[in-house]
Amino acid sequence: MHKSPAKSCKLGPGNVRIPIYLYPIHAKSLTCDETASHEKFKQECELAAFPVILNKIREQFPRLKFCILMDSLYANGPAIKISKKNRMEFMIVRKDGSMKTVGQDCDGLEKISEQKIAGQVEENSRDEEKKIKRSFRFFNEVAYQGVKLNVLRFDEWVFDKNGTQLSYVH
Repeated sequence: MHKSPAKSCKLGPGNVRIPIYLYPIHAKSLTCDETASHEKFKQECELAAFPVILNKIREQFPRLKFCILMDSLYANGPAIKISKKNRMEFMIVRKDGSMKTVGQDCDGLEKISEQKIAGQVEENSRDEEKKIKRSFRFFNEVAYQGVKLNVLRFDEWVFDKNGTQLSYVH
């Protein structure tokens, strides 16, 4: 038996994390085999525990409002549906490669017309050492596996004082 990592919530300044639930996982209930990497095993444990943990939290706090921040491991229809079933709002940080149709739909909406983008904001900042350009684009009601999602697409470019690009985040 393996204990899944503690699910935690961030509270207060300094991003203090407080464990809210531990759930025991039996290796025989997972889909990966003994040759799987530690990381793959950890992810399988987290995915197996996710619906059970949300159900138990909802049982304990039937009227409390929740907003769950999930990484791309949970960027899938079943995780979204279990969150909705438990009346929990959610935000997912999507990596390239996950929820591909959402990324493709947003790409297409950007090409069609500015009217399809719910909002767009660009900002530039500069200090003595670098220049930063940020772009925020908002898409409402993007269909994904039977649900409608609101999407925030963020890009950031960092340039040195000579204009050479130092980094890019999408």
